[in-house]
Amino acid sequence: MSSSLGSRVPRWLPALGAVMVLAVVLPMLNTLVQRNCGVIIATAAATSAVFDAAKANPHQHFLLVTAAAAATSNTVVVSQSDAAGRIDQVIRSLAASAPPPGS
Repeated sequence: MSSSLGSRVPRWLPALGAVMVLAVVLPMLNTLVQRNCGVIIATAAATSAVFDAAKANPHQHFLLVTAAAAATSNTVVVSQSDAAGRIDQVIRSLAASAPPPGS
């Protein structure tokens, strides 16, 4: 993210490897939700955890980079092959509609 998106500061939690277990990923996603992150970005390894977190947190925006998958109303799915061309646009759009930090 750039400073043009306001005072939002990018935050992340480290990935644990190619195979991520739901019991590990879901708490990581919930931590990002609790930190009031405007947009949470995840990859294919975390697909089921992202959908679980999205259902539990309908106010939160998620961006999932994976193969084709059915998205929820608060999750945008970008294919891995299109990620380079679309991810910046999607993040800016989601960040613009995200609630202000701390709300």
